[in-house]
Amino acid sequence: MSAGLCHWVFAALVALAASPALGQGAAAKDASSAAAPAAAAAAAADERPDNETCLSCHGNEGLEADGPDGKKRKLHVDGERFGKSVHGKRLCVECHKNITEVPHAPVQVLVSCVQCHQDLLRIAQEENKAQNVPRLGVVNEQIERYMKSIHARPSRADQSRTNATCYNCHDAHNVYPLGSTERAEWRLSIPNKCGACHVKQREDYAKSVHGKEVLENANPVAAVCSDCHTTHDVESPKLDASRLVITKNCGNCHQDSLTTYSQTYHGQVNKLGFA
Repeated sequence: MSAGLCHWVFAALVALAASPALGQGAAAKDASSAAAPAAAAAAAADERPDNETCLSCHGNEGLEADGPDGKKRKLHVDGERFGKSVHGKRLCVECHKNITEVPHAPVQVLVSCVQCHQDLLRIAQEENKAQNVPRLGVVNEQIERYMKSIHARPSRADQSRTNATCYNCHDAHNVYPLGSTERAEWRLSIPNKCGACHVKQREDYAKSVHGKEVLENANPVAAVCSDCHTTHDVESPKLDASRLVITKNCGNCHQDSLTTYSQTYHGQVNKLGFA
């Protein structure tokens, strides 16, 4: 081998040793490509508006705008009350997903509480962390009942086109923890929540012994609408099943009366499934 050829071979070997292996280079490129979407997602998450930004507008009392139906929609959010709610540690845009910048365009799509809670439970189950959020499982069980109810119609798939969605009954921004003073106060407001749609029934209720105890005396143990008509699985009042469950629910408070009623002719017929 000539001296020139030896020199060329030696130079080539040095160059190969100094450069990364072909496989390593490809792997590095693949890793870089895989990391790019994750990095972009993280960057996008960091750029989402924070709650302080949202409240700089929505924290102003009296804020409202025209809704798609032409009616005024109240857009004020009490930041302090929201902070005490079960959602208080979450970003506004975790629910209002279509808002990515501030100021934002008028929002026509309503939040889907159902989809959000179902997604959270699915993720917790996939990560084997469902046991750490037992209340989330309860909420999803309530969702299953709600989706079969008359309130979830006429469109179970589109939560903006239901008879009543979650935040028609639960205050959207102020869902308080069980056992809290605020939760007890919310319970007393249930007749007014239901009465927003069931106006005549609310008027009749206000004249009853139950209504006077709740609306006038703020009695925390007096019966509200959901004590008799159930909560998430309300069916049409025309169905026998609805009437039968009301009879049963009355017995939750009036146990002695239910016992004696069950012994009567009407009570026996009721037990057979006739209302």
